[in-house]
Amino acid sequence: MDVISKFYCKIWQKDFVKLPIATKELIFRDLQLTYQWERIEKTDREMLAHMSAIHRSWRSKQKKKRVS
Repeated sequence: MDVISKFYCKIWQKDFVKLPIATKELIFRDLQLTYQWERIEKTDREMLAHMSAIHRSWRSKQKKKRVS
């Protein structure tokens, strides 16, 4: 999930919610190559929320490295 999150949501973006729908569909396509889950609205939201959390963590680590 880390690689996919970094590929589709660059560091200047705050989260996955504001990504275009087409980009979100590409994310889900790539994730389904690795993970199997039923694509319903609730699981899609949970996956995006989890990836947003990963992305925020990565962003903060990058900022700390830059400041140090």
